[in-house]
Amino acid sequence: MLRKQPVVDVNKELLTEAKNLFLKQDFTNSSDIYSYILTQDFNNNEALLMSHLIELTSFNKAYALSLADDFFRKKSLRQDDVYENINDKIDYYFDNKIQTKIHQSDAISYNEFKNSIDNYSDDYELSFYLTHVYMKISFKDEYEIVEFLTTLLDKNLENLAIQYFEKFSHLITNETNIQNISKKLQKSLK
Repeated sequence: MLRKQPVVDVNKELLTEAKNLFLKQDFTNSSDIYSYILTQDFNNNEALLMSHLIELTSFNKAYALSLADDFFRKKSLRQDDVYENINDKIDYYFDNKIQTKIHQSDAISYNEFKNSIDNYSDDYELSFYLTHVYMKISFKDEYEIVEFLTTLLDKNLENLAIQYFEKFSHLITNETNIQNISKKLQKSLK
């Protein structure tokens, strides 16, 4: 279910501006992002701050929430009416970003997923995404399925791997592939 639109108006221009700034910085880790945002002067402009935090959810939602807390505390902007809603606002944009992607298409290709996997900075966020697109990934052949399941196991997402395996195992006809994945699943559950 999609969340109700939050009060703060974050328009597309601000989001685009934030995204472009992020791309120019060529961040390699969350510490770089943290330092960058804390040095920005948002002039008490909550919408501008939100646009940066929303863009940050592309890297890591939990980190965006933590950074929001630090930002308000260190910048002495801890206004109750603003701060109380910050988590809900980030949740709204994060959840709707995921939901919009799901509803745009009945399925995403495995190749599309594979190309975007680096966008998820931690296993929690990747798991959250895969749970929401559950069974909406399409595979062109069984080798993509095997590669996908192996990726999940490598990232210690055993529960998701089992769910996807149960759903798609009938498409894996190569006996060697079946045995290899089965062994990996059993090993990961020990």
